[in-house]
Formats: sequence, C-alpha cells, structure tokens
Amino acid sequence: TVSTEKMAMDVAIETTAEATDDMNNTVFVDRADGPSRSKHAAKAAASKSQWFMEETVAIKILNPVAFRIISAEATGSAVVVKEGESMTKEIESGKSPMETKHVWWLVNPNSRNLQTLQRYNTKRRDGTLKKTRDVDRGSPDRGLRLSLVAAYMGSNGQLRELPLTRCIEIWGHIPFDATDLEFEEMIESIERINAGHAPSPPPSRVPTYESSASESYNTATSALTDAIPMANAKTGLYRAAAEARATVFCEGLNAFIAVPAVPPKYLRWLRQRRAATKEIRNMMLIGRHHNVVHLYEVLEYIQESKSTMFLILELVRGGELFDLISNNSNGGKRGIDVDSELRMRKFFRELS
Repeated sequence: TVSTEKMAMDVAIETTAEATDDMNNTVFVDRADGPSRSKHAAKAAASKSQWFMEETVAIKILNPVAFRIISAEATGSAVVVKEGESMTKEIESGKSPMETKHVWWLVNPNSRNLQTLQRYNTKRRDGTLKKTRDVDRGSPDRGLRLSLVAAYMGSNGQLRELPLTRCIEIWGHIPFDATDLEFEEMIESIERINAGHAPSPPPSRVPTYESSASESYNTATSALTDAIPMANAKTGLYRAAAEARATVFCEGLNAFIAVPAVPPKYLRWLRQRRAATKEIRNMMLIGRHHNVVHLYEVLEYIQESKSTMFLILELVRGGELFDLISNNSNGGKRGIDVDSELRMRKFFRELS
C-alpha cells in the first residue's frame, strides 16, 4: 500500500522498500553519490542476496530539468555542416555506446546568420559568387560561429537532434560530488573551446568513480575525498576540453563553420541540473544528524527531453518546519514575539 504524507518536500510518498534482486530499472546518479547511508542500507548493500531491507522511507520528487529538442521536421530540412559516421545496429539498440564520430552537425533553422549566408550565396554560371554584398564567410583558421544542432541519423534515414540520453552517453556529465570550483572550471574550459580559444590547462584534480560500490556504501567520507589526476580521467567532457575546436567547410553555405566541442544546449542543461541539485549536495555533506532529515539515496530518471531526481529520505511525519514557524509567528505585527523567538532559538540549538 502507498499513502501520502504532508512533509517538507514537493511530493512525498510513503512506501516500504521490499527485498529484491531486480535492479534493472533503478539508476543511481553516481556510485560516489552516497557519502552516508543508514545502517539498514549499509547492511543491505553488503548482502549478496538482497539490495534493500524493509524500511519505510519518503520519496521527494524534484521538478524535472528540461532539455528541449527541435522537431524532426526542422532537422530534416536543416543545412548539414558536418556529416557523422553511420551507426551500427548495436549502437542503435543501445548495446554499444555512441561516440562523437557519429554526431551530425546541423545549422539551427532559426539562426539569423544562416539567413544572411543563404541570402547572399547566389552564384553565377561560372560558379563564382555575385558581389551583392561583402559577407564574412570565415577562414580555415577562423570558422564562423553559428547556432549548430547536434544530431544523429536514425535507422529510417531521418536526421534527429540528439536527445538528452544520447548526450550523456557521448559526453557524460561532471561527477555529482564535484565541488563548485571543479564544475565551473570544466564548463568554462569547454566554453572557451567553443569560442575558439586554445585548450587551457585542465583542472588539477577531479572526483572519480574508482571506489567500488560496496566501499561507497560503507565509507562515509571516501566518496567526497577520493580523487585522481585530471589527465587520468578521460571522460567525454574532459576530451572535449582538451582538444582544439574543429573548423569545416560547408559547401551549402560556401563558408567555414566552427564546430563546437560540446553542444551549448547540453552545457546549459548541465548548469541547470547543477543548480537544481544544490539541496542534494548540501544534504550529502551534512550526513547523519539526529535533527535533520537523512538522505538515503538519490535516483535520477533520464528521458529524451528531461531528467527527474528522486530523493530517498528518512520518513518524518510532523509536517514542514516552515509551516510550523509561519503558523506560530506574530503575523507581521510590529514588536518582538517572545514566544516565537524562544522557539527559534530552540530550533537553532538543535541544528547546531
């Protein structure tokens, strides 16, 4: 049975986690995402026969982080800047990962620069352009920056924009327990590559997934402290930050176009995801506190156009602290509410 409880969360579902061996539909955000677990979860993780022991928990569902995709009709009529290699049946079915060499780069149909290049791209019979207007068409050393769309060729021969699932498959994402400095350094280094700058020295250190799953369950601090040199972590985003931007000649536009290392849309999604999960990272750092709701696990459901976070939390039936404070305040009246002030002091002492 599933019942709902009013709690300090957007959506709360009270449920009992039963012992099961089927983990096919469960996706952990990162193996290093759980610096602290309950004793029940630690025993369950160490057990060979089951993953979860029976325990009543609360599930908080965060607002999805959207990833808008251009329609298939728009991508089908878009100008192709760079063709990608054809995918095998294993890649199409998801048995093998997709790589950057399979990515097609298209010009966004809504790009203003595209309209300018097409308008003044009329040729004479001898193949030369009419001198109607001097338009910058780039050079092999300096490609034009247009709004490009990363796409792939489907089995039906139709071009479609890369969905979120494929972007993560190709470029991955920055480890969930990375610091804000590490995150910004990685994103900014890729954005500099997209802008045409030379690759900058990569960040010195980055969290890694090398710790085993059992260690991440049983060790409270290893998930946030284990690190390896950045040069040894050859993730998709790192490779993009370490390589120079490519420039290709587009015959359809008669111009040299700069191809980004990573789609800017995907970088924006990474920033939005980072901002939306600030609460999770703070709870991970707190760990076990007898006066703070405990975070057991973080699950992420990734779809083609959005991702949704599920927080497995300790079940607390008393309601939201914010509601308690609001209902017992002086209602905006002037003066000091002595009872409310004493109550707030009590709360802060419990949290210290």
